[in-house]
Amino acid sequence: MSTSGGVARIRWDLAAAALGMTSLLWGSATLALEGLPAWPAVSVGVLACWLSRRPGQPLARGLATFAGLLGSLLGLLEILGAWMVLHVISS
Repeated sequence: MSTSGGVARIRWDLAAAALGMTSLLWGSATLALEGLPAWPAVSVGVLACWLSRRPGQPLARGLATFAGLLGSLLGLLEILGAWMVLHVISS
């Protein structure tokens, strides 16, 4: 956070980058470990992509977009894989 005239300002680019990396790590963990839900990776990744559109440093915003999209894709692949297994078992 930086201060401007005594008012704390949030660095949205760094917050988005942190959320993007969290999404990527959670998406990777869902593939490596059993029992973790995949939806947090998707929702946090979408939030990181949305926040990366705010003003800020281009490198941090690009990292947020890339990591958020990759984490979302990993989460979606896990969800689709579980859905396909459920579909095969039920038919």
